[in-house]
Amino acid sequence: MIDSPNQTLSDNTTSHQPTVSQSSDTSSDTISNSSTDSSDHKINHKHDHKHSVQENVVEHRPEETSLKAGCNDNIITQPDDDMPAYYTEGLKNPGWLTVLATFMLNFYTLGIVCSWNVFQVLYLEVYAEQTDEARVALVGTSMSALMYALGLVGTPIIQRLHYRGTIFLGAVICCPLGQVLASFATEIWQIALFQCCMFGVGTGLCYTASSTLPSQWFVRNRALASCIASMGGCIGPMVFSPITQALITSLGYRNALRVLAAIGFTISCLGVILIRPRYPPPSSSSLSSSSLKSEKQQSKWWQRFLSLDRAMFTWKYNFYLLHSFLVSFSYATPFILSQTYATELGANPAFASTFVSVLEASNGLSRIIFGWLGDHCLGRINVVFLTTLISGIFTSVIWQNASSIHIYMLYTILFGLTGGVFSGFQPVVIAEIVGVKGIQEGVGVAYFISLFGYLAGTPIAGALHIHYGWTAAIQFTGAMNMASAMAVLGTRFLFNKRLLAKV
Repeated sequence: MIDSPNQTLSDNTTSHQPTVSQSSDTSSDTISNSSTDSSDHKINHKHDHKHSVQENVVEHRPEETSLKAGCNDNIITQPDDDMPAYYTEGLKNPGWLTVLATFMLNFYTLGIVCSWNVFQVLYLEVYAEQTDEARVALVGTSMSALMYALGLVGTPIIQRLHYRGTIFLGAVICCPLGQVLASFATEIWQIALFQCCMFGVGTGLCYTASSTLPSQWFVRNRALASCIASMGGCIGPMVFSPITQALITSLGYRNALRVLAAIGFTISCLGVILIRPRYPPPSSSSLSSSSLKSEKQQSKWWQRFLSLDRAMFTWKYNFYLLHSFLVSFSYATPFILSQTYATELGANPAFASTFVSVLEASNGLSRIIFGWLGDHCLGRINVVFLTTLISGIFTSVIWQNASSIHIYMLYTILFGLTGGVFSGFQPVVIAEIVGVKGIQEGVGVAYFISLFGYLAGTPIAGALHIHYGWTAAIQFTGAMNMASAMAVLGTRFLFNKRLLAKV
């Protein structure tokens, strides 16, 4: 890192000159030699100058501040060998195309995953003699489970196929092909194999490879970029659920699957074309970030295969993994049980289904708001802690006392605004902890450890509801949210113990 931008950038009128060094004598010689070189020599240095602008730019890190103006002792530094900032974070940054591409990929893959309930009702009628409600629900759950399970093995796959190849395999091949093959199914096990397992694997490959890419391009706007990209997973279900229902009604479910596959293939192809990784995938033989101060210790065969860096598991990272584990037990429950609860309050089925849309809409809106606040005002880890804690309080207090439709609608809006913020911030916070070089490994482990909560959280809440009533289910959900917030607090204070520090 250099002391001043003036040491890197020359005057606008001499844009073909090479970068000026820190030594004044060397600087004079360089400028003199540059002015006497031939025009061909200047052209050869044009690319070098452009490269120096990108690599040696003075990096502004918004987290290196405090909530108190002028408190320079509240500085939080990133790993010393972290990737340099791109020369601009404005509209000329190619990373915005990556944000758009990731949004599109999430829009399709997660939109279809979250629209499974439409097919679940249908398959209970079509395959009534082959299955029951519990088995069909398990088939749908396996699709989400595979998506998160791919987080652990995603890194070695990305190392071999690279980012675009992995996304292409998942979103362009596996997902549409799974839907097309499911359209020819005659038994429920074929639905489970193609529409759930194959589509789930494709979604996992795409999600694991694409979710970290926006963070590579940004420093000041890293949280905002990541949250905008993750919004596709909120808007997708709002769009695909009614479209799927309309297609099934007008064309039948087999043709509906084929039309959805064609839509997804088109969206995914555009996403693969637009997406641009800034850095190559992590090498299995590369060293970990210098902040971890050690080489990769891969003494086990499974560690070598998964490219796990044991030095990455610092207390900061371990506390955040605990957060990822705990919050997964509570995040999906308000979404899945909202229609059931609204129906018990007296809402008709059509109106009760709108509560999920309200949750998704407020969830998507909040990611833009808190993404900007995390980058420029509050700090990214602070935002994750506050929103997770507040969403738990909303659940334990407002949902617990939601005895009318109006109060419950208020809860769905408030939970939507706070409950899903952590998801958009996950790659960003992990980049703060392990550095951009280790983000792929760090995010992959966090996704995998979330698998258990997403599989067991809602069934546990449902069982508590059946045996002990709504109070037990609601308080379990709220308690898991607040416990996960305490885990984030551990990470936050390991960065900086000052209460008002911007972390």
